[in-house]
Formats: sequence, structure tokens, C-alpha cells
Amino acid sequence: MRRRGGWFPIAQLDLPDRLLLAAVVLLPWAFGGVEIWAYRLAGFLIVVAATLRVGDAEGPDWQHRRIRPLLIPALLFLGLALLQLVPLPPSFLERLSPKAHSLYATTFPGYESGGAGDPIAGLEALALAQVSEVEGLAVPRDLDEAVSTEVGGRWHGWRPISLVPSFTLERIFWYIPLLFAFLMFHAGSRDPERRRVFEAALFLNFLALALFALVFAAIGNDKLYWIRPTLQPANPFGPYVNPNNFAAVMELAVPWTLAAAWSARKQEHRSTLPFPILLTTAVCCMASGALSGSRAAIVLMTVGIVAIALVVQRNRRVRRLLALTLVGGAATGSVLVLFTGLGTRFARFFELGTSGLDDIERFSAWRAGWTMLLDFPLTGAGIGAFRDVFPIYTPAGGDGRLRELHNDYLEIVIESGWPGALLLIWLTFGFGWLALRRSKSNIPAMGLLIGLTCLFAHAAVDFNHQIPANGLLFVALAGMAVSRDEPE
Repeated sequence: MRRRGGWFPIAQLDLPDRLLLAAVVLLPWAFGGVEIWAYRLAGFLIVVAATLRVGDAEGPDWQHRRIRPLLIPALLFLGLALLQLVPLPPSFLERLSPKAHSLYATTFPGYESGGAGDPIAGLEALALAQVSEVEGLAVPRDLDEAVSTEVGGRWHGWRPISLVPSFTLERIFWYIPLLFAFLMFHAGSRDPERRRVFEAALFLNFLALALFALVFAAIGNDKLYWIRPTLQPANPFGPYVNPNNFAAVMELAVPWTLAAAWSARKQEHRSTLPFPILLTTAVCCMASGALSGSRAAIVLMTVGIVAIALVVQRNRRVRRLLALTLVGGAATGSVLVLFTGLGTRFARFFELGTSGLDDIERFSAWRAGWTMLLDFPLTGAGIGAFRDVFPIYTPAGGDGRLRELHNDYLEIVIESGWPGALLLIWLTFGFGWLALRRSKSNIPAMGLLIGLTCLFAHAAVDFNHQIPANGLLFVALAGMAVSRDEPE
């Protein structure tokens, strides 16, 4: 890496690293990246950074055999998504995915005979056939031929596994920058100086996000940046459309910054930022995360703080005392919430900030999602196809327009089938094994791993990995978590 002078640490990075870091740092400020222009721009910056890195005279530095156990399932998952876009003949698709074949048969006129037509044209033709007045009308002269429901071309009615191919393609286009970001952060973090710059930029960004959210909560408004209304009913918090998605960033930041602050105070490792700044960042992130009203985030941040306390404490007796205190405190708190008036106040507090499904609606949606999975066990419904297919499985009285299942893992298995589930398990255990090995005897690295675990757990009851800013931040820090400092 070429070194440059300057008083600010960012000057130590070359252009590819600056573009990469800009995408990760700025995307949360673009409403969490939920709008297409925001995450496409971030993806473009990452791809440009990767291209420049490949063309660097020193060559790409992400070729490292230690992360092959993660690259293999990641690339296989990309291949699985691409296979879902391949057009297949009706007879073969019926054997591979009977439910997809059935849906195509009821949607596309002539599909089973191998001459599938355009569904919109088919519906128009059926409607016109019921209107006798149009029989004597002549076709306009500027049309070369009458409207036909037949689709020409080489495929003759072949259809892909994905029920919504355009959404699958869009997810693939975003998946590739995420993979590049993981590889580049992993490679860059092997250089101690570059790693410290990455950490400093991310810590300062956490602090800025937390302070902005605290100001936003103090002033109060239902518009993004106090100016722009949301495109759909929502409860914005900080720069994010959804307070739960903002809180997920804070639950990742709190354990990591606390561990870094403790390390800076003890001077066990070379600190990225002074101890007061790191401690202030952790406190502000905890406060803003709590004010967001996300129940899961408050619980996970608390668990993360206790986990850091257990990690940094080397005395076994003190560790046991802390663990018993945690268990006792959790039991006492549960009794107070369930059997006293505090429970009502507790619930009202969270209702002020939360948005989305309640617990009963979540369980109902998950049951319907499981039924959907049983209809697409081998192939999945198609990456990104959940929101368009799920309405036919929505239980009576449910939200038929549900865009996310509020369980990222069940949703991805529904979209990719059991092969996707096996790849997800492979990737999870492979990452955990590598990250634990890298974080031994390194408190800040352990704090990062605890923060990633909190965000990973939160995705089981929400859709944080589908928020582009959170997904990008997760994979970038995951790349750092499985990278160990090495001398140049």
C-alpha cells in the first residue's frame, strides 16, 4: 500500500481503500441505503475500488488461503442465485419445482403446452373475448399484426426457477459488491496501519450517527432530516427510516467500542483513538440505541456489555460472580415486568419507538413462511421473490403486503431452498471458527465479534441484513473479524 503523509489518518490510505471506506461510512446517512440510488451508488464505488485494486501494480492482496472456507460457500450461493435465472422447459421445471410450475401454469396462458404467452396480453385477450362489440372492429393500419399472446424467441415458454427474476438479478448485483467489500476489508486489515485507520473512521462514524440520533430524538419529527417525508408509513429515527434498523447499528457498535476503550485504558494494544473518545462513543451509542425503543437492541446491547465484562475480567471467581449477577438480574427483571405494573410501563415505552409487526403477527408470518418453504424445498421461490409470492400464503386477517418476514434466515431459506440453508450453515460455522481463532487474546477483536453476534442474533426477529447499510457494515466488519494483524 502506498503511504501518503498528512495529519489525518485517512491520508494513509490509497484510492481503492478510500472509495471502499466512503461507501461503508456514507451509506447509513443515505436513509440506511434503502433507496435504490443509494445502494447502487455504494455498490458502484465498491466495484470501482475492487477494479483499481486488481489493476494496482502490487496486485490484489485479498488472495489468502485462510478465508477459503468462507469463499467456497459464498461463491456457491452466488452460483445458486444465477441458476435460479436459467430458463427451463416446463417438463423439467415441473419435476424440479412443482409449485413454481403450477403457478406458471395458472398465470401464463399456454405455458404447459410450451407456448407460454405474456400474462398481461393474455388477460387483455380474455377480457376482449367477452366483449362482443369488438368483434367487428378492424385492427389499426399502423400495426403490422394483431396482438398475440404468444411469446416468440428461442425459449418457447421456458421459465426460470425464480418467480421474480428481476428481483433476483437485483440481489445478485448487490451481493457482488458485498463480497468485494468483505475481501477488501479482510485484506486491508492484515496491515496494522490500515486496520487502525479503518477502525478510527468507523468509530467516529458510530459517534456521529449516535449524536445525530440523540439530537433527532430531542427535537422530534416524523420526517427524515426534519425535511423529507417517508415514502411509506414509518417512524424515522436518526438518518434511518426504521428505528429498529438504526438500533441494530448501535448494538454492533457498543460492545466493540467498549472493548476498544478498555484496551486503550489498559494500553494493551496500540489504540486507534484516545480512551475518552472511545468511551464517549460507547455511551452515546448505548443511549441512542435505547431511545430508539427497539426491545431486541436494548436486550442485545445489555448482553454485549455483560459479555465484554466477562471477557476483560481474567479472575475466574469474578467472572462467576458476574455471570450469577446477570442470571439473577434477568430473573428479577422478568418477575417485575410480568407480575407488576412496571410491565405496562415497560411495554408502553417500547411502543413509542417501535414499528412493524408485533410478536403475534411475527409468529403467524413465520408459520405461513414455513408453509411456503415446504412448497419450494429444493429450489426456493427465487432470491428476492418473497415479497411478491408471500401474499398467497398470508393467513386470514394478516398483512398481505408484508415486504419482509422479520426473520432474515427463514426468508433466505424460503428463497433459496434447503441447498441455501446448508450453505448458510456452512458459512456461519466457518466464520465463527475463523473469527474465534483470530480474536484470542485480543480484547478489541473479541468486542467486534460480540457486536457482530448481536447483529446476527437480531436478524432472527427482524430484517437488518436486508437494509443495505447494515448488510454492508456487517460484511465489512466480518472481513476484519477474520483478519489478523500481520507485519508487512
